[in-house]
Amino acid sequence: MSTGNEPKGNLGHSKAMASAVYAYTSERGNTYPRLDLSISFREPKHIRIRTTDEHGHVVDTLGCNDIAEAIVWAGATIRYAETMYARPIRNKCPD
Repeated sequence: MSTGNEPKGNLGHSKAMASAVYAYTSERGNTYPRLDLSISFREPKHIRIRTTDEHGHVVDTLGCNDIAEAIVWAGATIRYAETMYARPIRNKCPD
């Protein structure tokens, strides 16, 4: 088992972006986990996925070669966010 730092490359970025999940309270008073992802597409080979925290600051950015790769990594980020961060937040939220 490795005791090194978090993996580098896209997997490391995806996990770092997933860590941006935060508890959000809607106008109706419901509290739930929220992950703000954005994809900027300027041209092929210039696609970026970003996550922002609850204060609007960019947490991490991941570059992709095409829109299909961006969709794959956005899906992976959402999955990591759900399994590692959103479920614990959801369990703490009042019903």
